[in-house]
Amino acid sequence: MKKLFSGSNLILLGAAAVAALLIAFSWAGPAGSPTSPADANAATQLAQCLTDKGVKMYGAYWCPHCANQKALFGEDVFNEEVDYVECAIPGQDQRAQTQVCRDAGIEGYPTWIFTDGTRLQGEQSLEKLAQQAGCAYGDAAQSGDADVLELPEDANVPELHEAPEAGPEEPQGTPLAE
Repeated sequence: MKKLFSGSNLILLGAAAVAALLIAFSWAGPAGSPTSPADANAATQLAQCLTDKGVKMYGAYWCPHCANQKALFGEDVFNEEVDYVECAIPGQDQRAQTQVCRDAGIEGYPTWIFTDGTRLQGEQSLEKLAQQAGCAYGDAAQSGDADVLELPEDANVPELHEAPEAGPEEPQGTPLAE
């Protein structure tokens, strides 16, 4: 009687298990990437909104964090919709940057720059990018009701009063090193 778990059978069994795991992970897509049509639609709408609002991502082709950021949108959405500036110069040291990135003061990747001058460095969630730019994302983007709440004309709405002025706010975040 032949042994079920002989050396060659174990190798075949192990190879089959590895193949099954690879197939399962390839179907799941990269962590955080849009996995459903609704997610992909929301990512597309966010990418379009970011571009419409003048938001740019500065990155480098060799940067793993940039690849992760792109994967959150989905490669196709990112490549077609996001305003991306490549900072790396192929064939040169990783510290070498294009002039446009030096002029923008890019010190790390990825860096998102908003029209008000705000910068976010490192990988950001899509929710954080949407919030910073004032874009709808998620359920609000799906329904199209992110900014508008329509009330019937006969709705009983109380009169609005202005809130008292608040004191100066503490700055959030750390300024970039000069």
